[in-house]
Amino acid sequence: MREAHRLRDDAKRDILDTISALAPFLIDATPHLTMLFMLLLPGRRALDGVVRTSLVKLLMKLGEQPKTKWLQAPSKLLLSLNAWSTKRVDEFDYEERLKACELFSKSFTTMQSYPTRQIHVVLYQLIHTLHEDDFALRRSALDSVEKLVA
Repeated sequence: MREAHRLRDDAKRDILDTISALAPFLIDATPHLTMLFMLLLPGRRALDGVVRTSLVKLLMKLGEQPKTKWLQAPSKLLLSLNAWSTKRVDEFDYEERLKACELFSKSFTTMQSYPTRQIHVVLYQLIHTLHEDDFALRRSALDSVEKLVA
């Protein structure tokens, strides 16, 4: 589609916020999770900034449901991996993002078995982080991905 036919970021955010508000009424969101996880992947039209934060908040809301409780831990990690600075406008919180990558790497190596579906969502985020401009964030994400693969 041409650019004119794409949704603006504020419309995407509004859609995600509306779905988040309606999430408590869902019986089981499991069939929709793969599609939501794929929105975390990088690409030409990747979600960024407040739109990405709205997606993570939706995943956190879905993690409150009984059938998707397993989503609580990875969605909290995703929130840290997508942290924005409270002191500067439109800037990442680099320290928070680096801490989140390190936390994932440490917890993954110390646990004997990490649930596959939790790895799935975090891996999509790490792949997105590999495309960030900041070298330290990319390196930290790469270290985490290497631990997953090794």
